Amino acid sequence: MKLLKKIENLFSSESERTSVLKKNIFYSIINKGLSVAISLLLFKYSLDYLGQSDYGIWLTLSSVIGWMSFLDFGLSHGLRNKFSEAKANGDTELAKQYISTSYFGISVLFAVLAIILLATNYFFNWSGFLNQQNLNTIEIRNVFYILICSFSIQFILNVITTIISADQKAAFAAFINTIGQLFVFFGVLCLTYFFPPSLVALAAVVTIFPCFIYFIFTVVLFRSIYKAYLPSVNAVNVKLIKDLFTLGGKFFIIQLSMIFVFQLINIITLRILGPEAVTKYNIVNKYFSISSMLMIIVITPFWSAFTDAYTKYEFSWMHRIYHRISKMWLLFIPLTGLMVLLAPFIYKIWIGKDMSVPFSLSVLMGIYTLLLTRANLSMYLINGTGKVLIQMIIYLIFGIVSVPLMVLFTKLFGLNGLMIILIAVTLIQCIFGEIQIRKIINRKDCGIWAK
Repeated sequence: MKLLKKIENLFSSESERTSVLKKNIFYSIINKGLSVAISLLLFKYSLDYLGQSDYGIWLTLSSVIGWMSFLDFGLSHGLRNKFSEAKANGDTELAKQYISTSYFGISVLFAVLAIILLATNYFFNWSGFLNQQNLNTIEIRNVFYILICSFSIQFILNVITTIISADQKAAFAAFINTIGQLFVFFGVLCLTYFFPPSLVALAAVVTIFPCFIYFIFTVVLFRSIYKAYLPSVNAVNVKLIKDLFTLGGKFFIIQLSMIFVFQLINIITLRILGPEAVTKYNIVNKYFSISSMLMIIVITPFWSAFTDAYTKYEFSWMHRIYHRISKMWLLFIPLTGLMVLLAPFIYKIWIGKDMSVPFSLSVLMGIYTLLLTRANLSMYLINGTGKVLIQMIIYLIFGIVSVPLMVLFTKLFGLNGLMIILIAVTLIQCIFGEIQIRKIINRKDCGIWAK
């Protein structure tokens, strides 16, 4: 309740945009509280269902297929900004064309990608790739068939949440994700009590339920509040693909680089330290993600709000909001410190006494999380203005350099070495992000800072 009161005081302006933001933040906190609870329980029951070793393999496999979400060439992020701009200018027809074109482009991309991956999966040497010689190759291939098909469908259907977020209804978009997560949890609960451990069964439950939820909401929303933007073949405008790609292409390079910086962690850990280490890393990461998710709750609505404000040249509002959010971020310092101190007790209550997690790993994850929340603060606001070239360059450099460094440091220092590289990457992101957002809101951005 103190956090809610703090947010209320920080955003006390009576403007319509600020009022919408306050509602989004309030409902997002309630929704995210439920989402975090479900996520933690889902992690525990999935771990109990498969065991430490198999669950480590599952986390690695699901992270690999999760790369697909980064391969839309930035179309979803391009849509988010372009739809916000069109709506801010009152151009309903253009907004509809952006939506229709995005659905078309994403559908074609993921259909082609799915066909390629399905064919590759049949011949791929998973045992060699994961450095685990005792894997059941047939089972792993079946898991990947399910993941490839369901994630492709899910990403196309997930465009509806991009539209909702662009419409400054981030809390509603998060609510849809939470409903899908809730269905997954009940599905895993049924698996735990009524079915023997199976990677295939877990893959089916985790991926099929969200597809169903996204489909239902897509149909309902385009028949009601977004009826004016109902996508159609006639509204597809291939000329707009360039607009989506011009901005979205930069986001794509950022996302692609993030694969190397963040998404390869499970692969590196599995190959060097084994599946149990993957599970330990994800336990600590899941726990501290509560803090980073709280920042995402607060900052997500501001992405599209900054697009709207920047389009209308309302820099005084942007300046005021940035400084208020920066003050609120200071609350994360004691919060993260408390989470570090309580970590050993939380792990025992949450996972059980059989899992031993080094305290040093929790300390390093706490430092990383604190830097990540600050980096997200500036980067989300910058994303709203579309000036993401600096981000793209930073991620591109680290996408090339960080992977060999993570391999080296993991071999030398274990999971702690991995965290050192992540902390270094995030610290540099913080520094450049702070410089750029201050230049933008003070209208002093020029050259590379304005692109």
